[in-house]
Amino acid sequence: MQFQRLSDARLFHGWIFRAYGQQVVVRVFTNVCHRPDDTFAFEAIGRGIIGRFRGRLVSTEDVAGGDIGNPGCPLDAIDQGGKSIHIQIMGSLIVVPSSEAVRLSMQGLKASIGLGEDTHSVLVADVGPSGAGLHSEAQIPKGEVLTLTIQSPLGLFEFEVKVQNCRASRKVAGVYRIGVHFGQLGRLDRAKWNRFLEDWVDYCQAQPASRARRAA
Repeated sequence: MQFQRLSDARLFHGWIFRAYGQQVVVRVFTNVCHRPDDTFAFEAIGRGIIGRFRGRLVSTEDVAGGDIGNPGCPLDAIDQGGKSIHIQIMGSLIVVPSSEAVRLSMQGLKASIGLGEDTHSVLVADVGPSGAGLHSEAQIPKGEVLTLTIQSPLGLFEFEVKVQNCRASRKVAGVYRIGVHFGQLGRLDRAKWNRFLEDWVDYCQAQPASRARRAA
């Protein structure tokens, strides 16, 4: 989702972590200081809809990272930190139809990419119906065709993907953000992936907080 601070028109991006009643919790990875009672205009993309609303900042909290395993590995540091901001919705939520594809945050989900005989570990940042965002220590040129293997709690997925973009991470040196597009999926693979997208948020909400924050 994206949102704009009304006092200075600055834009931010984040992921909806939880929504209940007239409040939402949004996770952001910027270090910009938000002040109590800041107001924002929000736009959130859902399945077939866009929701727009205004909200007031109630509180913020730092998000502690999980066990990073190897402190010397840049990839293990990519999901550390960030903030959760608690927002009180002001007024009405406006919902309009949309054809834009929904994307889900997948912070911490491990996968691998295969390029020829080489295999590299990656972290899945987000996914959608036709592609994914990855974090990798390997810099992969645009246009390369890879094999992406995702071992999720809801099943194993393997795709042929094409690199759409690759840029250095703004957060961690030595890590690259890679956008990939899925190749042609068969009918059964497409149905399995669509089911995964539908079930992932419910799965995360049933887990402890450390996993639940992956839900978009």
